[in-house]
Amino acid sequence: NNGAKYSRGDWLVFFDDDCIPESTILFSYFTQAHQCSEFSVLEGRIFVDRPRLRMDEVAPLNESGGKLWSCNFSVNRKFYDSVGGFNESFPFACLEDTDIRYTLEASGADLVFVPGAAVMHPWRRFSQSILRYCKIRGVSYSILVSRWPNHHKPRSKRLVVIFKYIQL
Repeated sequence: NNGAKYSRGDWLVFFDDDCIPESTILFSYFTQAHQCSEFSVLEGRIFVDRPRLRMDEVAPLNESGGKLWSCNFSVNRKFYDSVGGFNESFPFACLEDTDIRYTLEASGADLVFVPGAAVMHPWRRFSQSILRYCKIRGVSYSILVSRWPNHHKPRSKRLVVIFKYIQL
């Protein structure tokens, strides 16, 4: 949100800092943006550089659309501002992109997949313990469920008790 606040232009493009964009990505978004309405959200392709080698490697892949991961998308600035941008109640970088996808869709977004707007997202290994990962995921999921109860089921009471005792 801070970067969007200080940026200029009619369209915002979001990348993760560990992604490597293809050389034609901005041209692909620019070309598609001129064919779209103000309520369009352009979703780029996300690929990896190699097959997964370890079970603890993760990467947000998007080869055909329908995911809207925040590591590669573009949105009309006016539309982004009208929905309030990313919800800042998420204390971790976890599920905030799912939340903005739901927010944009609920506000009438037309998601358009732009395969030429591609980034390579490297595999990354879990850098935290499984308990910390579960805590981060659990806290973020609780926020997501509270905001979008029709999209997700609340966690069981047993999991709530478990997460209560996991220390960050």
